[in-house]
Amino acid sequence: MTVQAAATPGAQGCGDCHGAAFAGWRASAHAAAATNPLYRAGFRVEPRRFCVDCHTSAGARAEEGIGCSSCHVDPASAPPTTTAASGHPLALRARADLRDPALCRDCHEFATPAFEGGALRMTDLPMQRTYSEWLAYRDAGGRETCQSCHMPGGDHTMRGARDVELLRGSLAVIASADARGPRLTLASVGVGHAFPSGDLFRHLTVEVRPAGDPQEDAWRVVDRMGRTFETRLDGKTLQAYKVETADTVLVPGTPRVVRLPPIRGELVWRVRYHYGSERDERRGLVPAEALFVTLATGTVGQSRRCEPRPSAGQGASPWAACPAFSRARSRRLRAELSVGSRATAALYSRSASR
Repeated sequence: MTVQAAATPGAQGCGDCHGAAFAGWRASAHAAAATNPLYRAGFRVEPRRFCVDCHTSAGARAEEGIGCSSCHVDPASAPPTTTAASGHPLALRARADLRDPALCRDCHEFATPAFEGGALRMTDLPMQRTYSEWLAYRDAGGRETCQSCHMPGGDHTMRGARDVELLRGSLAVIASADARGPRLTLASVGVGHAFPSGDLFRHLTVEVRPAGDPQEDAWRVVDRMGRTFETRLDGKTLQAYKVETADTVLVPGTPRVVRLPPIRGELVWRVRYHYGSERDERRGLVPAEALFVTLATGTVGQSRRCEPRPSAGQGASPWAACPAFSRARSRRLRAELSVGSRATAALYSRSASR
């Protein structure tokens, strides 16, 4: 016997029978896809239907986010049908399909849209490309899949970038020094794609401060790992378009060496993961805990601290005793790293003023 469903049920309807999976999903980033502060702030500035289609399940309540139907309902069945014996009101994907990394591709791999005269056009610039990154990892000998890393044992919590402990365990940082001065070597650990991946604005920053100055405004950004973009104007069509100007994300198996300022003292460093862009931080619409998290921190150099000179006067910078971190170097870094936000760009502007 075959029955036809009138509408897509919400996740709660699935939870009545699949309690453990529902509880895991409810604690996941998928469940909060349409309600997390970063998405809501972005949608407030740019309310596009394109965003809604990716952050909610078709036919379900908007606040539900990416629910059960997005992954489990077979999109090939139109209208959705199934045998009554299965106990489900909709035709479901086969288990083999659910275990295939290609299932994740539709949501985690797509191009950047352009809106011209109210019409949507997809460009050639990848907006998210995690699936292609995973293919490169697999072709290089990687054996893990999306499901084996993010859903071990069928765990519907689907741990990812919002799991801080998972993030911290995914980054190795080694501090060392040579004749040129202190350095950090960063590498992703057990990650089958770029780090960061997903949203195109995610990035890492390496920041430093003198050990003698514990104030938050003493931090300076010395490196940025992520994708950077700029908007240009087509001279013929007068249409604005976005181009990628740099891509410095960590890729599996390839460490990145970051040179630190060679000072005569002890330097404190930290690596931060940023969920949004510098613009997101500048807008002030999202709480700090939803914008960035510190993944690693440590010290390098000798125990003698780099502190302000007593004769420098009130308000003197602690970097006055550290001439190696020069104004020219700060300006060069600021140009290279595409600075923008109140939280991150302030670090650059302070160091450029020294």
